[in-house]
Amino acid sequence: MSSPHQKECLDYQMNNSNFCKMICMKRTLCRKYKQAKNGIAQSEKAFNRFNEAVPAASKKE
Repeated sequence: MSSPHQKECLDYQMNNSNFCKMICMKRTLCRKYKQAKNGIAQSEKAFNRFNEAVPAASKKE
């Protein structure tokens, strides 16, 4: 295999690899967004429970 042909093959492989990553990126980002959204909701519930348990005098401090 000559050097230019080898370079051409490697370029093709890298472009194909990057294209496949880009295609799968949507699915991954959507899944991570849903997880973050659920995490925010859970954190908000935990904070509200904690906030209700603390006496009013301690909240001012």
